[in-house]
Amino acid sequence: MKRNRSLKTIRRSGKNAEGGQALIEFTLSLILLLVLSLGIIEFSYALYVKHVLIKMAREGANLVSRNTSVYDAGNAMKYMANNPVDLNSNHSFMIFTVIRMGTSGANTGKPVIYKYRTVGTLTGQTSVISKSGSCTFYVDANAPAHDYENTSTSNPDGCLANGGTLPAGVVIPNSGQLFLTEVFNRHTLITPVGNLNLNVPNTLYSSAYF
Repeated sequence: MKRNRSLKTIRRSGKNAEGGQALIEFTLSLILLLVLSLGIIEFSYALYVKHVLIKMAREGANLVSRNTSVYDAGNAMKYMANNPVDLNSNHSFMIFTVIRMGTSGANTGKPVIYKYRTVGTLTGQTSVISKSGSCTFYVDANAPAHDYENTSTSNPDGCLANGGTLPAGVVIPNSGQLFLTEVFNRHTLITPVGNLNLNVPNTLYSSAYF
């Protein structure tokens, strides 16, 4: 009898151990499944925001390339923009840059910034096109005829783009112009995935040019 009781006790202990192991395995699986689900949600949302940025950049560049002033294009994009990309808030930032070949002074034949306007108040973001030289752009909203052109009277072609060298692959046709639009957006997490020390970008970016 004592032997049978010992066997029953061993069997009961074995079942308890198996149950405890199953609970641990289930808990670990649940945690992994939760992390995976949160990651998929965040990744999908980031892709959606990126898609919106791409469309906005293309639309902005397309507007300016169709002889729409950068003043009117900026206002139109502000009017159309909404969450998750809102140019009326400090979460988003858009840059319009019009580049042409210089026709006067020492910068003749070099790429110069002809028009330049920024929309939105997201700080810390800069254009891929750097400026050097005399760069003064009219920003009076009550006088849109100036259209944010370089207003330097001494040398209107004095604002060099990237020191006279454009990014690789960017070419301005003879007697033509390059219409570049860039959009930045602060990426806001919609799940607690940020608490898991995962590498999630803080800012998303897109650009387009014609």
